[in-house]
Amino acid sequence: MITASNLHRSYSIGKKSIEILHGVDLHIAAGEKVFLCGPSGAGKTTLVKLLKGLLKPVGGEIYYAGENMVGKTVAMLAGEIGYVFQNPDDQIFKYNVLDEVMFGPLNIGMSHAEAKEKALADGVVSRNAWEKAPLTASSDSGGVSQMMPMNLFTAVCWPVGVAPHTWQSCASAGSTIGQKGAFYAAKVIAATAYDLYTQPELRKEIQDEFDAQDREPYAPMYDGE
Repeated sequence: MITASNLHRSYSIGKKSIEILHGVDLHIAAGEKVFLCGPSGAGKTTLVKLLKGLLKPVGGEIYYAGENMVGKTVAMLAGEIGYVFQNPDDQIFKYNVLDEVMFGPLNIGMSHAEAKEKALADGVVSRNAWEKAPLTASSDSGGVSQMMPMNLFTAVCWPVGVAPHTWQSCASAGSTIGQKGAFYAAKVIAATAYDLYTQPELRKEIQDEFDAQDREPYAPMYDGE
């Protein structure tokens, strides 16, 4: 179980220090499922990163299974506490589900055979499904990009150095830089849509380039046991 007591966490912006978590107490029993909700910038991600050890509190204590986590590194906690990122592109980087599930065990010292057997034995990956069709599975943009041409561009909507999924990035959205970035993104999307709609030869060129790529077999969802 995890117990947090009087947690404090602050972020610095220039010469100012903004306290995001102020005296948070939390107790999660073994096997308990907890849904954490709140508005953007409330400190949800900050709290979870503290529980994982990705961030350190400026005050308070966190105990896991009776042990103080303050002196433990992320690597030391990796075998016990996992963290699923909001953006799958930050985490899912293997070609199929089995390799993705095996990545963690392999990096904490398991052999390839042990990691594969554990993934299959635990039911995380269906043994029957894997032996029948070891296909990549995804329902996010990473999966869509394997079925049709996609492109990515970045519009700056917050100052350099601000991390995504933080209260600073959320606050920047309502600022001048956030509004300019949103307008810029809208113009790029609209101009791209116009070019694709009015130039069939461009659409064909893009599709031909996509079809010529060497990609792994793919299925958005496996529909059998």
